[in-house]
Amino acid sequence: MVTSRSANGGQSWSNPVATSTTGNPDKNWIVCDKTSSSAFYGNCHTEWDNTADGNRIKLQASSNGGQTWGPARNSGDNATGLGGQPLVRPNGTVLVPYANANVTQIRSFRSIDGGASWRATVLVSSVSDHPVAGGLRSEPLPSAEMDAAGTAYVVWQDCRFRSGCASNDIVLSKSTSETTWGPVTRVPIDSTSSTVDHFIPGIGVDRSTSGATTRIGLTYYYYPAAACSASTCQLNVGYVSSTNGGASWSAATNVAGSMSLSWLANTSQGRMVGDYISTSVLPSGRAWPTIAVATAPTGGLFNEAMNVPTGDCQSAVGQRERRPPAWSSPAPAQPPNEHQESSATNSLWTPRGAQRFPAPVAVACQAPLSHCTMTRTCWGLGTQLSTMTVPRWSPSSGRVATSSSDPGARLPSQPAGSSTKWTLRPPKAALMAARSAAVNPWTGG
Repeated sequence: MVTSRSANGGQSWSNPVATSTTGNPDKNWIVCDKTSSSAFYGNCHTEWDNTADGNRIKLQASSNGGQTWGPARNSGDNATGLGGQPLVRPNGTVLVPYANANVTQIRSFRSIDGGASWRATVLVSSVSDHPVAGGLRSEPLPSAEMDAAGTAYVVWQDCRFRSGCASNDIVLSKSTSETTWGPVTRVPIDSTSSTVDHFIPGIGVDRSTSGATTRIGLTYYYYPAAACSASTCQLNVGYVSSTNGGASWSAATNVAGSMSLSWLANTSQGRMVGDYISTSVLPSGRAWPTIAVATAPTGGLFNEAMNVPTGDCQSAVGQRERRPPAWSSPAPAQPPNEHQESSATNSLWTPRGAQRFPAPVAVACQAPLSHCTMTRTCWGLGTQLSTMTVPRWSPSSGRVATSSSDPGARLPSQPAGSSTKWTLRPPKAALMAARSAAVNPWTGG
């Protein structure tokens, strides 16, 4: 197992250094202590399980930012398990939620001395798991994050709230004490009577927030109908958010899909999009999930890649926000007239009220605006957009407005599967005024 480091936000990486040369490492996860007041500030910790030793959990620490690593250590009770995700509290304590080896419990353990030693494990919760249909590879592995005050959040797939364990919800437990965990609560993505099956969650927490104002982003895969087969299951990716530490949640947004299972790479344990995913929420509130999305194979080759939002398709946690479009060239220094279509572009997809649009999305200004043709895709596939907007036009610069506070003109919602092109006209009074004064007729409507 090796580790590479980046000092510029991932733009470039160092040559890898050996972290461990023993055993058979699986599912490693790295975290670093970034709290300047911590006695162990700058320490990094990597967790992995050794499949050559019954999935024995191993922890290694680095005191120099990952340049060199110390010996592999066990938990205080020599635990075995899968999918551990270490978290660092502001006081320097390292907390590691994980699933036990037969994936029937979520447990955790900690270090209070910078990773020099580890305590025995404690129970977070038992697990009730509905086997995901269609032979998709999926287990109730935890996804975990920490807020600014040191509250740990852990989520996993679980069917305890469903009659007959007919499908999975995403459930959440929190800890403020390092050794005890709160009750398991259901993330209410849909009703408990729905047919939807939710699995493979990835939680993100804004580390600048805490308590009742903690901002959370949660990405997950799902089937609209849990009772499906390998040939009929339709795999999607969803997203919800909370601005109050999980006390309430936004409406769900469909991020990608649907995908047929035959589009996914096959493994000895089933078709696979990954054993886990992750979501990161930045202090601005924008969430950055990383997900595997597939399209139909071509030429005998799979089209399955890891995707993140582009700069213009970021999600906003608990807020609506738009970015101006990226034009290939400036718009002409004249306003459109009532016989011209103005180019439309997508806003950010957000956790509230998003609509599904056909993919891919290509829009173009009509003559005499043909030189500002553009194609916009979101998630690299053009699968999901939330609204369509017409940007404001600036006669002084000959360009569309570039201020993110400029909302532009709002287009009607477009139903899923629709290929309608909207022809937009400004109000006649505004149009006539614009022709007289050479001002933007779209302002105000």
